[in-house]
Amino acid sequence: MSFQDLLLFALYTPFFLIWIIPLLVLRPHLKNFSIDKLWETNQKKIIFLLVLFAAGFILFSFFAPYLFTTEKNVESMSPFIAVSAAILTFLAFLIQYQTNQHLIQDNKKQQAERQFYEMLKIHNENVKNLRAETEIAYNNIKSSHYSIYGQDFIRALLEEFNYIYEIVKKHHKFISKLELLKKSYYIFFYGQDVAHRDGEINDTINNELNGIKCDKKTITITNSKLIPLINTLFQGRVDQLNSYYRHLFLLVKSIVYADNDLFSYSDKRQYLRIVRAQLTSAEQVLLFYNWISDLGGGKWEESENEDAIKSQTKKNHFFTDYRMIHNINPKDCIAFSPEDILHELQERNRHYKKLDNNDSLFEIIKEKIEGSKF
Repeated sequence: MSFQDLLLFALYTPFFLIWIIPLLVLRPHLKNFSIDKLWETNQKKIIFLLVLFAAGFILFSFFAPYLFTTEKNVESMSPFIAVSAAILTFLAFLIQYQTNQHLIQDNKKQQAERQFYEMLKIHNENVKNLRAETEIAYNNIKSSHYSIYGQDFIRALLEEFNYIYEIVKKHHKFISKLELLKKSYYIFFYGQDVAHRDGEINDTINNELNGIKCDKKTITITNSKLIPLINTLFQGRVDQLNSYYRHLFLLVKSIVYADNDLFSYSDKRQYLRIVRAQLTSAEQVLLFYNWISDLGGGKWEESENEDAIKSQTKKNHFFTDYRMIHNINPKDCIAFSPEDILHELQERNRHYKKLDNNDSLFEIIKEKIEGSKF
């Protein structure tokens, strides 16, 4: 082997070792390596280094005839020019690949956004389709027509629940708030007849509810919001609310569990603020009641436990981490005060109070107690 061959081998060998040895050493640590993240964070540096390498090989090729041949043959320049061309080709491929990846990500993000706004539109349609109509006549006088729909209908439903709650509370003075709420919501959700059949209410409460339904005039005087519901009072709202709650849960879940490469946590919070902006205080209170009563509508807030932490299983924290209960009016909370709601949420997520206090239910409660403007 001539001196020129040894020198050429010596030059080429380190070139390969520079890449091979570090890859072999770092292989165990490269499991989570992503060329996309490396490119995003060091794009300018990578382009600069590759161009510098290519220019270096081209520049070195001019000296190759003097170093590797005695006849100063220009053919010795070819390997270095070929390496430089390969580097530039790789750089062009890398840029094109990343451009395509960006286009794919943008298309996925646009598709996810379209799906979100389509689901939000369906949610608003579901709210508008919630309605009640009734005709009322007293003492053979000409009947009057009453109708209610949308968010006003949900407000009336909250009034109906409050009416039921006060009656149940009067006959159950020694049970917890949670048990009292569950009994009341069972009547509200499934209806008086089902609740009585299933043993959730006794004959005394059942008879009192029957008496209220018969005394329609008293209801219209004490609570005018219930007038449109008067013919369906205490008959259950499961048929009207079940699809509403399930679709709302699916809408929120689709954002929370969207690809983190498409939407950051702050992006998800921003989209969910749009959803929450559609919800009135009465809707949020009824949503909380529906969740804590365990009668369906989605696992909005799940408790952490040791097994879940060890297995790294994700738990839903839509009320706490993503603030789907927010800006509620204390006047709407009959069964559970805002403080009670905060306590229940902290039981599921003990980090809730520490997360972004300026945007939490805790701060809102604090403002209410101090008499600050809501």
